[in-house]
Amino acid sequence: MMRLQHIALVCSSENECDRFYQEVLGLEKMESKKLPSELSNQIFKIDKECQILNYGSHEIKFEIFIAAKGCSEYKTMEHICIEVYDRNLFIQKCSKMNVEVLQIPRGESILVFIKDYDENLFEIKEIN
Repeated sequence: MMRLQHIALVCSSENECDRFYQEVLGLEKMESKKLPSELSNQIFKIDKECQILNYGSHEIKFEIFIAAKGCSEYKTMEHICIEVYDRNLFIQKCSKMNVEVLQIPRGESILVFIKDYDENLFEIKEIN
């Protein structure tokens, strides 16, 4: 059993994000934060700090990475985050199925990403 946690996309500016996600989709702007360059490099192989904006409601969440238009390297940041009931069991299954698993220590926790057979990126969290 799993559920969708968020969808991560890349947009060109905070203003354009606000216009679309708040005004068009009617979502709340929940958070603005920075992804440190070290973590960005470990996850996405992009050695730059990046601004992240979160928009959502009770039903849906978007994580938006801000990058200048035409900056195609940032497209590698796009991913889908899913939650599973037993992340360790899911990671074991991925390994058995030759799915690439990336585990990144972050403080006392570990970030987990997998890539499907066509290089699509998924963040894996555990349902609490």
